[in-house]
Amino acid sequence: MQICNHFSLIKCHFLSDEKLTAAHQLYASCTKIDDHEYYFYIEEEADDSPAADERDVFPASYYLCYDNETSFLAGFLSIISLDDANACLSGFVHPDYRQKCLFTEILNYAIEDFLSDTSLSIEFHLPDHRNIPEYISDILAKAAFHFSHHEYLMEYIFTENTCEHTYAPEVSKNGLSLSDAIEVLFDEEEQEFAIFYNHDYIGGAKIFTPDETSCLCDCEYVTFYDYEILEEYRGKGYGHYCFLVMLKQLDELHCKKLLLHVSGKNETAHKLYVRCGLKVHSSFSVYYLQCFAL
Repeated sequence: MQICNHFSLIKCHFLSDEKLTAAHQLYASCTKIDDHEYYFYIEEEADDSPAADERDVFPASYYLCYDNETSFLAGFLSIISLDDANACLSGFVHPDYRQKCLFTEILNYAIEDFLSDTSLSIEFHLPDHRNIPEYISDILAKAAFHFSHHEYLMEYIFTENTCEHTYAPEVSKNGLSLSDAIEVLFDEEEQEFAIFYNHDYIGGAKIFTPDETSCLCDCEYVTFYDYEILEEYRGKGYGHYCFLVMLKQLDELHCKKLLLHVSGKNETAHKLYVRCGLKVHSSFSVYYLQCFAL
């Protein structure tokens, strides 16, 4: 279909090699020129594949905007189902084609088209970066998106920090200090932490190495996730203490950098990581569109 002047919009449920290459080139150009990374969501499986047929989710929708005169891919937008209730939208327009209402046209068409077949609610992740045009948030507001919260990517660089236990351990009910009562064990093969209080399991965490190696010293970074202290043991300082212990153990294994994601909705976790020396590497704003079938 035609949008604006001299532009065509094409929708598809899977990307051919040619379209995928063009989308990656557009993403690379936007990232380089704007000096930051956008969120670029695509499905690994084509929607006509057997694996896709087994998923109980709505198929991915891709919207590609081309310059009619040059056949150049000027804009790209995708909507990917997260589960049976939510979908995630990502998109960007090449800097040379901005201020032409392309993003507005692509966004409005995509939302109307997507919601004609489903009632999934849609998230849009907008990077918190100085080069993001301020008018993007206005475009989202006009499309009925509302701001929900911030998400943070936090980092801990071991060569720039010390994970010595300056934390003063509280005294537990049986008179033991936390260092006496709590044991944190790390399984290098499974890349999991297990936390015990007086020999009772009270929580744990996992790490992920991007290059699929178990040797932490060979990785540029590790991703820390699924950190949890059982509810009945929270509010006692155990989470703070155990996180410092885990940092120290990773440091002793010559880990270079730790990354983790935390939601701005989880103020307790965010404050804990800041207290432990982590800094915000990047963040994005989550905009939410509560949808119902049209």
